[in-house]
Amino acid sequence: MSSAGVTRASALTSLAALAVTPRIASAQAALLPVKVGSGNVEPNAQVFYAIEAGIFKKNGLSADLTILRSGGVTMEAIVTGTLNCGVSNVVSLGSALLRGLPFKIIAPGILERSDLPTNGIVVAANSPIKSAKDLNGATLGVTSLGSTDGLGFQTYMDKNGGDSSTVKFIEIVPAAMAEAIATGRVAAGVINDPELRNAISGGKVKKLVNAYDWISPMWYGTVWLCTQDWLAANKETAKRFAASIIEAGAWAEANREQSLTILEKYTKFHEDKSIATYGRTLDRKLLQPVWDAAYKYKTYPAQLNASDYFWDGK
Repeated sequence: MSSAGVTRASALTSLAALAVTPRIASAQAALLPVKVGSGNVEPNAQVFYAIEAGIFKKNGLSADLTILRSGGVTMEAIVTGTLNCGVSNVVSLGSALLRGLPFKIIAPGILERSDLPTNGIVVAANSPIKSAKDLNGATLGVTSLGSTDGLGFQTYMDKNGGDSSTVKFIEIVPAAMAEAIATGRVAAGVINDPELRNAISGGKVKKLVNAYDWISPMWYGTVWLCTQDWLAANKETAKRFAASIIEAGAWAEANREQSLTILEKYTKFHEDKSIATYGRTLDRKLLQPVWDAAYKYKTYPAQLNASDYFWDGK
C-alpha cells in the first residue's frame, strides 16, 4: 500500500478504537505553526506518522519538518530558535542538560524493550566469542562515543563476568558496522534493525545478546523536547504537539503496514516488518536508569534527576 493510501478517515477510525489520547478540537480555527526537527530513522518516526496520517492537522497544527543528521544538531537548532521542537536520544540529551542547555521533555519517543528487541551486540559469523568475558581487552564498535551503545556493552560485560574497563570503543557509522565486524576491524559492535536483520541474513555476523537489556528491561530510547522559554510562550502549541506525537505512535502500532510505507518514504530504506513501540506518558522510571548508568560509567560528570526535566502539561 502506498502512503497515499493512508487516508485521514482510516487513521481516525483506528485511533478512535484505540482511545489512547483525547481529541483536540481544531474546528475552523487557523492551524498553529510548529517547526520540528528529526532524523530519518525509526526511533524518530512518530513525526512522520503524525504528518502523513493527518494527526497534526486534526489537532490544529501545521508542522514544518526539517530532517537533520543527529539529535545533537537538532538540539543546536532548537536552542538557536531555528526549530521549536525536536527529538533526541536520551543520552545525548542528558549531556546537553549537564552543559546547561535549557531543554524540557514534552513527549516520550521510542521504547527500548527486552521483550521486543530491535538491536544486538553482534560478532562475526565465525567468531569464537560466546560470553561477556570473551570481550575483555577487545576493540568494540559504537555509533558514537559516550552513547547508549557503549552503555549497552559496559552494563552487559560487568553484569555477566566481563570487565568493561579493559575494552576500547571506536566510532563506526551504522551502514559500515557489519562489515567492520565481519572483517575483524572490531571484535563486536551494536547494530539496530533493519540493518541487524540484513546483516544476519547475509551471513556476515551473528547476534551475541540483545544490546541494552542490562541497562533496564524497558526505557525511552528517544524523547521529544523544546526549550523552556519557547514552552512558556507556546503552551497550547506544545500541548497539541505532545498529544499528536503520542497519538502518532499509537497509530503506527495499530497500522503496521501503512506505517512501514510511511517509514520507507522518509528513510528511503525498505523494511519488511516493525515491532517498534512508543511511549504513551512521561514516566521517570523509563528514563532514570539510563541516566544513572551514564553517570556510573562516567559518560556524565554528575547525576541527573529525570523528574526535573519532564513537562507537567500545565
